[in-house]
Amino acid sequence: DVYKRQALEWAPPPPPAQNVVIVRKLSSPPTSPLDGDAVYFGSNTTFIDQNLPPATPIFYAAFPVAPEDIPVEPILLSFTLPTPAEASPQSAPTWSLLHPNAFKSQLLPDIVLGLPKGAGLMAGSLDVVSLGAATNNDNGASSPYGGQILLDFVQPIWNGPGPDFTIFENVFYIGGNPERRFMEPAAVSVSKDGQLWFQFPLHFSPRYNTDGSLNLRHPFTYSRGFAGINPVLSNNGWPDPTDPNLSGGDSFDLSDLGLDWVRFVKIQSTGHLWMLDQFEQPIHHNQETNAANRESPTSGFDLDAAVRIWIRRISATSSP
Repeated sequence: DVYKRQALEWAPPPPPAQNVVIVRKLSSPPTSPLDGDAVYFGSNTTFIDQNLPPATPIFYAAFPVAPEDIPVEPILLSFTLPTPAEASPQSAPTWSLLHPNAFKSQLLPDIVLGLPKGAGLMAGSLDVVSLGAATNNDNGASSPYGGQILLDFVQPIWNGPGPDFTIFENVFYIGGNPERRFMEPAAVSVSKDGQLWFQFPLHFSPRYNTDGSLNLRHPFTYSRGFAGINPVLSNNGWPDPTDPNLSGGDSFDLSDLGLDWVRFVKIQSTGHLWMLDQFEQPIHHNQETNAANRESPTSGFDLDAAVRIWIRRISATSSP
């Protein structure tokens, strides 16, 4: 396996110690602060070790910086990045699309199981499946008004430092303006067992044009919890789809839900005036080019891919 980054978390040492030193060693677990390479010193409780050697066993230990007679043994948690093959979901066991011939639905499930194939800031990828979106104009009689898909990663998505997984749609800037985007939002839920689900809180925060009309092109309109807001930069593994600073797409942190790991991710197209956000506000979906029309095979959230960021958790302790 090739790991470009390793994320570390540890418990703070008890007083009077205030700092820790994190030691890395390639051959065996470090036994003292001088046994290996010191990669971190400070009072934080997380650190990401960058640019690690490929295909090499890596061992870490955390040592408190305190008088030697203080018996402390802080726990060190190490999270590793997945390889490209491990990053993507292993299956899409169920889906429910609004249109019987939804765009590229004939390629399910494979089309959503690989790495993202983003087209950059100015164009949306066509390597997607359209979940569908419709307008609730009959008081819920024709529910649902958005399609959904379930992704199974089989192995856990761990809650490591920062974001834990990223979902990729085909958002693009209109005329190159980052404050004018073509967006088709979706709600995201996660589960450990596929039975009990936890949805990321949504905040629909309306923005308005100078004429008073609702502006559904401004990204701050979908200010929290939505997928389908940011363009996708990663294409076939480059830049790294597991690095949310480079990949584009919409990243999610399991800490927001108080979960340590999950296995399943469910993506639900919001539709128009159907779902409510956490403040009981109806969520709007743009209706340009039949984007919220049940009769359109290209309506609604267009799923490109999803990847997890932290795949393994390794527990270790410093030597007493």
